[in-house]
Amino acid sequence: MTLGALAVSGRPGLRAPYLEMLRDMPHIAPPYPYRDPVSGTEAANRLEAAILEYGPEKVAAFIAEPISGASLGAAVPPEDYWPRIRQICDQYGVLLIADEVLVGLGRTGNGGALSIGRCSPIF
Repeated sequence: MTLGALAVSGRPGLRAPYLEMLRDMPHIAPPYPYRDPVSGTEAANRLEAAILEYGPEKVAAFIAEPISGASLGAAVPPEDYWPRIRQICDQYGVLLIADEVLVGLGRTGNGGALSIGRCSPIF
């Protein structure tokens, strides 16, 4: 994993030894109904709050796994999560980057896992 990828990673255990070398990137909590029983829309609204906190002019992209891989054990977000994320990104001109390394390439039965969340990528 590169330092750039590690900077945006949400895995504190991997980041800890390198914190002094990493840029400080804001993170939001992922949708995880087991520990955080909020709707997908409420979980997605954390992104909008973060964008407004840091300033839309300072946020270039939102990077996330459509289905959490190793960190949450293949947790599928609520159906309303990704459509709201797409709406927020479009509203603020933020690039949506779906990290589909673990769940893409047909592993979910579709071409990409993001399509499960009824969210269309922009290529």
